[in-house]
Amino acid sequence: MVFLAPDRHVLRAWLKMHDLTAAGVLVAVSIVLEVGFSGVLIHEFIIPLWSSVSVPLLTPVLSGVGVAVAVASKRQWLDIFHVTLSTVARLLWILLVTGIVSASVALPMLASGSPDAVWAVIRNCLLFTALALIGTAIASSTWAWMMPASYTLLSLVFGQNPAGAGGFQWWAVALHETAKIHSTILVVCLYLFTVVLLLAKDARRI
Repeated sequence: MVFLAPDRHVLRAWLKMHDLTAAGVLVAVSIVLEVGFSGVLIHEFIIPLWSSVSVPLLTPVLSGVGVAVAVASKRQWLDIFHVTLSTVARLLWILLVTGIVSASVALPMLASGSPDAVWAVIRNCLLFTALALIGTAIASSTWAWMMPASYTLLSLVFGQNPAGAGGFQWWAVALHETAKIHSTILVVCLYLFTVVLLLAKDARRI
């Protein structure tokens, strides 16, 4: 049972508890920017970059925030429907939304014939989703943007390897053009940790 509530329209009540409109707008803008700036490289951000950064690697910032907004429950609806959230239902919802959004942002790259870029974009979508979920779990979805934005700025400014070495530091994984196995595993682990963190926050409401 997803939750106990007097309302028979379970699906309608569930959808009302999540801000899918705002989330959809964020994801749509992310995809539009990804397609519009495909092939565009960033050569300078505050300081010159020794290694250029592909713009589509950074557009998942919006998608990650969109996922966090979509999976965050509205407290007022929980109170109205006297909802008891099911942890399993919440987990499935989070994984479902993450999967749909990740596939949506990856499709344009797949259509452009860039298989390496597809996995890098999916990795970044998971990474930015994880960072956005941290803000959601600690505060609320209103602050979901803070950690993804801060991480991106720090990576662009301080994430470069020393001059002449090229590339970026290991922690600035979002700027890596290819999705290496070890960095992808690290991102997946971070994502799963933040999902558990959010579920733990929901459990305290029951």
